Order: sequence, then structure tokens, then C-alpha cells
Amino acid sequence: MIEQLRKLEARYEEIEHLLGQQETLSDSASYNKLAKELSDLKEPVFLFRDFKKLEQEIGGLEHLLREKHDADFTEMA
Repeated sequence: MIEQLRKLEARYEEIEHLLGQQETLSDSASYNKLAKELSDLKEPVFLFRDFKKLEQEIGGLEHLLREKHDADFTEMA
């Protein structure tokens, strides 16, 4: 599932790039199609980015607990 979300995120970034290109801007049908796809991907991509950020924060906090505190404090936490 994570791999599928990574692919969606990569596609989202690709579409953002394509929408900024002159060739896409001059082709309204292509632009509209890409804009719709970008809109459809926005929510899952932003949720995945939030998930990755939280996962990173959790990892940092776990590391901090292991490094900065003794075993009794870690067990209590």
C-alpha cells in the first residue's frame, strides 16, 4: 500500500511539472485533463505526506527517548 501511495505522490509531482510547461498551457484539453487528475490526487497525496511527517516525528521521539533517558523513564513513558 505504501508503494502505491509513493506512486501517487510521484504522479502528482509529475502532473505539477507538466502543468507548468508551455506545451500543456497551450493545449486546453490536455491542461484540463491534467488539472482534473491533479485535483483527484490532491487529498490522498496530502494525507500520505502528513503520514510520512508523523512517522518521521515518531521515529525522532523514539530515538530521543532511547538516547536521552534512562530505562525507568522510558518504561514509564
